[in-house]
Amino acid sequence: MSDDLVPGGLHPIEVVYHFVADVPQPGRWVIRSEAEFRETWRLVPPEIAPPVVDFGRDMLVCATWGICGGSWPQLSFDGYRVEAGGVRVVVRVTGPPPGYWSDNAGTFQALLVGRLPRHEGEVEFVDRFVRAER
Repeated sequence: MSDDLVPGGLHPIEVVYHFVADVPQPGRWVIRSEAEFRETWRLVPPEIAPPVVDFGRDMLVCATWGICGGSWPQLSFDGYRVEAGGVRVVVRVTGPPPGYWSDNAGTFQALLVGRLPRHEGEVEFVDRFVRAER
C-alpha cells in the first residue's frame, strides 16, 4: 500500500471488495479481528473468496448504503487521515447526475471494504456527497 497522499491530504485506502452483499441497512464499521471479519464476510455471496488480511498489521473499514433502487448512490473511499489519536475515513457518496431519473436497474445492495494500516484509536466515518458528471 502506498503512503502517497491523495488530493485533500488523505492517505489512500486499498479497496479489497466492492460488490453485492446482504446488507439491507446503511452502515459504517471497522474490522480488527478474524472473528469480526468472518461475521462481515457472511454478508458476501459464498462463491467469493475473502481476501487475506494480516490483522496484526492492517484493519478493514466497511461502508454500505443499504437497499437502493437502481445504481445510485455509488460509494467509494476518498481516503483517511490520522488525527488526534484516531482515524477519519472519508466515504464519497456519489449521486446521479443532474436531470437523471432512473436506470431501472432494480434494487441493489453493495458492500465496500477497504484496507488500511491498523490503528487502535477511534475511527470516525465522514460522508462526502457529490454529484456524478454527465
